[in-house]
Amino acid sequence: MNPVIIIAGYAASGKTTLARSLANDLKFSFVDLGSIIRRATLDYIKDKDCQDEVEISRSLADKNSIVNYINQLALTPRITDDGGLIAEVNGTRLDIENHQLRQGFLDDKTLLLAKEIRPKLILFQREAARLTPVVISARNDVAFERDEAIRIFIDPGIKVRVHRRALFEGTTFFDLPKNQRRDLLNRVVGKEWESIDLGVALHKESIAEMGFILFDNKRGIEESLGELTILTKNLLEAKGWLSNNMERESSDCLRRSSERI
Repeated sequence: MNPVIIIAGYAASGKTTLARSLANDLKFSFVDLGSIIRRATLDYIKDKDCQDEVEISRSLADKNSIVNYINQLALTPRITDDGGLIAEVNGTRLDIENHQLRQGFLDDKTLLLAKEIRPKLILFQREAARLTPVVISARNDVAFERDEAIRIFIDPGIKVRVHRRALFEGTTFFDLPKNQRRDLLNRVVGKEWESIDLGVALHKESIAEMGFILFDNKRGIEESLGELTILTKNLLEAKGWLSNNMERESSDCLRRSSERI
């Protein structure tokens, strides 16, 4: 199996931004599990032809329907011609930049599918790691144990997360009316207690017990990324993965050069 780095964390913690930038710095592939779950949730809602919030809630409360949908769901990692990794959901390439996947109303809806989709997410992660070195952004449902991967948990604190989510949605927290502030806070924080894995991880001691290194992401993206990159490279070197990956990159470069000749 190739080197695996898990960047886990709460909603709006910055884990996906940092994980993608870290993957770019290390020349690893990047997988965003949250986008896969959001895509599956959105497709399920569309498949049920839900017209309003009441119909959406009713369809997501139908466990048998969800199980049937997940049973037919195909999650496939593929290597592109340029050597990158993509995720396919039911044969369609996942576009993590699609603005539909970042709609606020999906924040709590995804938790209702997450439990049932977990076995397929685990298989997807392991297959991706067999194909390429990978950085995985995950809210939970991590496939790899502590001895199989570098596991880092991003925690900037609730205040920072709420303000980041507001900015992501095109506003600021203090510009929102009181009722919308309450809704935003609930979407970012309130539903975490419904997830057993994250409920345990709400305590810093539990994060360490689960084999994660806690990373305080309260600074700007560039400063945080610099610190995270240094931390990760030290951990890769300690596992003997950094040099192995560099050797693999050099070998791949030589192979591609010979193919062009």
